Amino acid sequence: MKSYPTQILLLCVAVFSLYALIQMANLSVYQPDVQLMALAIRATLEAQPTPTPVIVEIPVEIPVTVEVTRMVDAPQPTEAPQIEAAPQTELAPIATQTPVLIEIKPTSESVAAKSATDPVAVAPTAVVPLKADDVVAAVQSRQVTAITCATTSSNAYTLIPMEAADTNHPDNQHGDLNLALRGYQPSDAAKELVTYNGDVDAGAPQLAGLFADRRQAAITDVYQVRDWRWDCGTHGCATDWLTTYDVTLLGLATTPGEALFFPYHAAEIYGGYVGVVLYAEETRLTIAYTRDGTVANGYAVQLENLCVDPNLLRQYREGNGGGRQNLPGLHNGDTVGVAASNELLVAIRDRGMFMDPRSKNDWWH
Repeated sequence: MKSYPTQILLLCVAVFSLYALIQMANLSVYQPDVQLMALAIRATLEAQPTPTPVIVEIPVEIPVTVEVTRMVDAPQPTEAPQIEAAPQTELAPIATQTPVLIEIKPTSESVAAKSATDPVAVAPTAVVPLKADDVVAAVQSRQVTAITCATTSSNAYTLIPMEAADTNHPDNQHGDLNLALRGYQPSDAAKELVTYNGDVDAGAPQLAGLFADRRQAAITDVYQVRDWRWDCGTHGCATDWLTTYDVTLLGLATTPGEALFFPYHAAEIYGGYVGVVLYAEETRLTIAYTRDGTVANGYAVQLENLCVDPNLLRQYREGNGGGRQNLPGLHNGDTVGVAASNELLVAIRDRGMFMDPRSKNDWWH
């Protein structure tokens, strides 16, 4: 017969073994709460920096450690310190980063029981609306301008008479002329040409005409443009993202400095001219294929991220300053500027509506 102390020892070993088995089962059943981790990390990033590492512990079952480093400006002395002339073997560097450790240990109340192979569901991040200028700046910050736009040109342009003039809003505050007012954001749609069913206008502007070699340029990125309301504010305001098409602004690959033209169009609008400049800045153009003074009655193209020809810009400003009764006319083959970087942005509109510039049968046939 075993002695009483021996029985006690065996009982303790059995209890400990059972506890170990339970803990091993927990490791295979419970997964860390990803949302809790995200919340803790976000709280850390929003917190004020601390001069020393801080450990935050949440009661444990499955330990998960996340290290977050927050940038901290090095403290600057208000007065120059008085330093005695004494030999120093080493100067301690001033820390510019403060690591903050967060130890997240979820309990059974914060996680759902699921197998280790089950996918972890993460709640989608809410979209925070941005101002139009912020969106444009964010997109343009991804581009590296490779050239400086020229201030002189040998090209010549002529003002042609308009049949109507929209002077209800200043040109740079007009939501149908200045695309930057609307803003745009990247889209997750396919970066390739698409085919839509329906009638095809053989006389529609052709985007291959943007380039001297009339190529089908590689698509670098795709974007969405905002809608515009005229009943808010003095000159209207940008509203929700347009959703009729997944893409309303197209990024095309360019070589910095290469000559750019405007999309080819067969029909003339005045004495050999096929287009007219409705709006111009140093890096953007709005071109219409009617003389109505608006984008509402026909095709129009808006170009972003190019160096507009200085003489074309000068002519436009002259016409705009004269009441928009005369604006620069364009022939097929007229240069409108050069590529400012490795991407040209193009939007195409039909009676004011932003169309999908990837449509192969409409704009690339």
